[in-house]
Amino acid sequence: MRLKPIIWIIQLVMELIFLIFSFVPLILALQLIYSQVFQTYSVFYLLLMLLFFLLGLIAIYGIFTLKLGLRIYSTIYFSLGIIFGLNSIYISVLGVVLCWLFFETWHIVAKYRQLDEEYTEYPDDSWERTSLFHLFQTQLLSLGFLAWITISVSWGILILTSTFFIEVGMERGFGTLGISITFAMFLLLFLVQKYLSPRKS
Repeated sequence: MRLKPIIWIIQLVMELIFLIFSFVPLILALQLIYSQVFQTYSVFYLLLMLLFFLLGLIAIYGIFTLKLGLRIYSTIYFSLGIIFGLNSIYISVLGVVLCWLFFETWHIVAKYRQLDEEYTEYPDDSWERTSLFHLFQTQLLSLGFLAWITISVSWGILILTSTFFIEVGMERGFGTLGISITFAMFLLLFLVQKYLSPRKS
């Protein structure tokens, strides 16, 4: 079994996720900012638009080539688009998990693409290639399962804290909801990364 066609499909999915959740929302947000703030500074705005557009193209190039050197940079750009494009607390949690999923998937796919190239001398139905395919499949499924756990637990905490809201501090609206979801997200991502990360398989 060859991993190359599957890796190409995963890269296309990553491109679509990047465009839908990051690149397009960020460009649209810049247009909104222009209509409200930068109308008198049109040259500065155009340069800013061009800069973010070029940075987005670099991120897209990184996904196509799966260069690990661009992984952190592309994930940062991806998170910027998430921040500008999502306004619901539930969707924001999804955005955080998507950024982590994006980062981890990049590592796994890049690693196995290199391994697939190193196994070119083996027949497609060989034990080595079959084992490589099953290991790749297991790591991706584990990553998806961990992402599902993180989203489910986080959304569950959000539902509970929205139902039993306790206001904290002087400013209205800040309370157990914000505290608990922030704590839960950082704790879950830390535990997943430290103890359950598929890349350790």
